[in-house]
Amino acid sequence: MIATRDIGAAAADILSKLDFVGKQPRELLGARDVTYAEVTKVIGAAIGKPDLAYKQLPAEQLKPALTQMGMSPNMADLLLEMCDSLNSGYMKAREPRSPRNTTPTTIETFVAEVFVPAYRGKAAGA
Repeated sequence: MIATRDIGAAAADILSKLDFVGKQPRELLGARDVTYAEVTKVIGAAIGKPDLAYKQLPAEQLKPALTQMGMSPNMADLLLEMCDSLNSGYMKAREPRSPRNTTPTTIETFVAEVFVPAYRGKAAGA
């Protein structure tokens, strides 16, 4: 998991240096490897729900929820396929974690600075 601001900072750095030729992939891996259960625990603590638990739903239950939220059936299928690939290990990082591909924003910082304000704003507007 990676903060979008870290992606933007890496892109800005690359584009300001222009020290590449043609198309070159740049893999970014976030501050550290985290599980969905760890992320859920951080979010739960931050929003005052320390017992919040991560539940993995089967695709048959998740797809209708995604489409009810406005996602097209095709996009939901593609997202679920990507999740299956990640969960099975078929889709994974192509290079080992290193200082070059590790970004600064931790999940705790992201949750505190981005997620919680958005969560509270939505809750206040509901």
